[in-house]
Amino acid sequence: MTLFFRYTLKRLHVVPVAAIQKNLWELKKQYCLWYLGVQNGDRSIIFLDEVGFCVTMRTSRGRAKSGKKAILTGPAIKSRNITVIAAVCKKQLLYYEILPGPGNTERFLHFIVNLANERDNAELPGDSIIIMDNVAIHKHRDVIEMMEIRGFTHKFLPAYSKFLNPIECLFSQWKSDVKKISSDM
Repeated sequence: MTLFFRYTLKRLHVVPVAAIQKNLWELKKQYCLWYLGVQNGDRSIIFLDEVGFCVTMRTSRGRAKSGKKAILTGPAIKSRNITVIAAVCKKQLLYYEILPGPGNTERFLHFIVNLANERDNAELPGDSIIIMDNVAIHKHRDVIEMMEIRGFTHKFLPAYSKFLNPIECLFSQWKSDVKKISSDM
């Protein structure tokens, strides 16, 4: 009797050991329970994050006949990376900034000031809660101080929990659109 194994070669996804620790699952559970409690209140929740990408990104997947490679022929274009910082609330994309190059504390402080103005223009409550990941610039003391001055409360997502930030879906769609446009050129 011959056994046939039907395995295919796939991209390997590395999961850090720290991402599957029992105490981290408990932190994620506590965050979710907190979020469900706050979501039904009258405070506004704002999700904030930044993403970097290359304007000339191309799609990395394609269709081809079985046994053939998917090939995209085009010019070898390389542009510099840009950073987008964005904030979304329950109803809308609240505010975003496009930065030429990487973000830093000074640029992030500027973003917080402008976000507070946009929050006020959108007539959201002044005691809005900003939810963000654990990037070093988010935890900088000047950033925390500026958020408090502008009336924001802040909450950090548990480590390895990008899936709890809905703004990641927006970034995924933006990157997909940029890849489509770049591929069509």
